[in-house]
Amino acid sequence: MKIVPLFLELSILLSACTPLATPVVALTSSPAPTQTAIQIAMQTSTPTGLPSGFIFPSITADAGNFSLQAGETITITWQGAPAGADKYEFVLVPQNKESPFVLGIDLDESDGVAVSWTVPEHFAADLHATAYFSDGREIQAHETFAPALYSGDFPPAGVCSLRARHQPVAVYRLPDRTSEVFAKLSPGVYARVLEIASDGWYHVDASTAELYIPFNGNLPNTDFHAVSLSGAMNSDRSPASGDGWINSDNGVLLAGTCP
Repeated sequence: MKIVPLFLELSILLSACTPLATPVVALTSSPAPTQTAIQIAMQTSTPTGLPSGFIFPSITADAGNFSLQAGETITITWQGAPAGADKYEFVLVPQNKESPFVLGIDLDESDGVAVSWTVPEHFAADLHATAYFSDGREIQAHETFAPALYSGDFPPAGVCSLRARHQPVAVYRLPDRTSEVFAKLSPGVYARVLEIASDGWYHVDASTAELYIPFNGNLPNTDFHAVSLSGAMNSDRSPASGDGWINSDNGVLLAGTCP
């Protein structure tokens, strides 16, 4: 696989599609993305054995939307790519209507069709790929749909931090589920951990969380797509302040140096 990497740093903006296998991510001090496979024909996907599709690491996946770890260098593979092409070009189409750009080109299919890419912060775009042949033919991988890729913040270097795993998590005033929920932490956004309690509670700096205003007594919205869209577009939100508590059973990951 001869890869011609083309790296661009930019902030971009989002999209959707079909249900996919849920990635499994362990609660460790260094979150590791899992392999996710997408089947081009909009069928239910599986991690291996796809006739045609993309395979790449992701943190979460929902309805064709894939959350990637900002700062991670990943490999995107076009499994089942048509054989015999002169080149295989991977392209990202920003959701904010900016011009598409080439993510990378593979000139040798002998060891698989793939490119490497370092994921930027606050990124959102649709993934496309095209095989170009010497006779002028072009075969695209995205005839039915293109997966939407997006990312959040870079994890703080050397600092114990916490991130919501699949959906927003509630931030409580006290380490008690009967206490006030005053903020929500969205996936892809990190909160600095001030203290880790023995009963599964994390004391965090809530300044990166979003202020939560109760609506008819409901807890924070847990709709993955809505939160991903909001986070990727870096939309106007009301930041919280002070410190609070998050429970580990809400689905969280730790990053950095933690006790």
